[in-house]
Amino acid sequence: MSEDGEIRVESQEKNLSIILTMLLVFSVAIAILGFLVDFRDTRQFGGVDLRNRVVGARLIREGLDPYFYEWTPDRSELLLDPNTGTGSPATSTTVTPAALLLHQPVAFISYKLQRYGWFVLQWAMLIATTCIMARAASSRDAKIAIWILGLLIISGSYFWRLHVERGQIYVLYAFMIAVAFWLCEKKTSFGLMAGGFFLGVFAAFRPPGALMLIPMLVYGKWKILVGSVVGAVVTFLVTLVTGNIIYWDSYVRAAQAWSDVFLGIVRFDYAPYEHPVIEGMGNLTWRANTPTSDTSFQALLQQVGFNVSSGPLLIVMFLIIAAAVIFLFRIRKAGDSIPTMFLAGSTLVLLSSYLLPARLYTYNNVMWLIPLALIIISSDSLVSLLKSPLAVLFVAGIYFGTVFWIPYNFIVSDYAMLIYVVAVTCVLLLRRYRQIDKKTSVLASG
Repeated sequence: MSEDGEIRVESQEKNLSIILTMLLVFSVAIAILGFLVDFRDTRQFGGVDLRNRVVGARLIREGLDPYFYEWTPDRSELLLDPNTGTGSPATSTTVTPAALLLHQPVAFISYKLQRYGWFVLQWAMLIATTCIMARAASSRDAKIAIWILGLLIISGSYFWRLHVERGQIYVLYAFMIAVAFWLCEKKTSFGLMAGGFFLGVFAAFRPPGALMLIPMLVYGKWKILVGSVVGAVVTFLVTLVTGNIIYWDSYVRAAQAWSDVFLGIVRFDYAPYEHPVIEGMGNLTWRANTPTSDTSFQALLQQVGFNVSSGPLLIVMFLIIAAAVIFLFRIRKAGDSIPTMFLAGSTLVLLSSYLLPARLYTYNNVMWLIPLALIIISSDSLVSLLKSPLAVLFVAGIYFGTVFWIPYNFIVSDYAMLIYVVAVTCVLLLRRYRQIDKKTSVLASG
């Protein structure tokens, strides 16, 4: 590079640093404001998705099936999720028995206390996840960019408002991946196995999380893989000790039942429970009017007149996974980097969420934090990342998530961001492969 070119790059980097610093101050202000809005929503609304998990955990502790349980007036209100209603093919609980372990130790504590506690935990996990990822970045600007990502793009979004108000769990999944990444970055035997353990627990909580392990398998990271198997098996065994193996079967059957409902194969007459005040709270069915949409590929096809069952979707997902394995194997020299492997794995997890035969509402977008942060960490230069033509997709992903007068804005937003993450991941992997291949060739010729 010429002297003039170097001066130009230095000037661009200096200007970028000033802009990022200003944006960080703005991001902190937005995060504080968002926290206050979320606290208001927590007081006003009942957390419909938290309620079904808490009731599911209580049912397990009572020896009852958390997926096929119908409440009757002669039973305790502690076991009532008013959002399920009578006549439903299954309860509203859609997480695995492993995920319900999280709530079992405190299941019978006052729901109001759990509601406020989960609000605090959601924010704590978001900040902790952002902190872990920012610490892994090599430059000051990259660290600031990740903080902006967490405090502004994530916590300032409509989907984060929805996530906190509904009491969703996706931020826990992001936090688990971040902790696993932090442990693996230590590159000690204990760190690699402990990081794998967290990935195994994550896979037990959310089965598509097992896709995080595909890059580790391709690149032969056996300590991570052994740790993940131990984590998944231990979590599964704990669910057997605290519950019953049939709950896993019920989980699968309930998922299929709701899939049939979404496809219109099964219809039912929904009747809400006439029980306005539960555990001293009269707002357990109240929802904030936060804009959202089902952006799954299945829902996208439904909008154009095609009802696609779970079979074809799972076949497509299998073919994509097979293609990813072939791609990763062909560029396996790029797999020595922990950030690269976690980027590839988190991208597969994100992609799979769109192909699953299940509803995908925008609170799932909290998971953007992991691959986007890893893209920043894995990039040689933040300036080049921002100047890339692919950055248009990133901007579209953010912009269309905020403009509601445009038809299908959430679909455009989600798929723009999905394409951006997949495309940039492939570019970064190929670039790393070529860099390593070039160094190998130079060493061999020398």
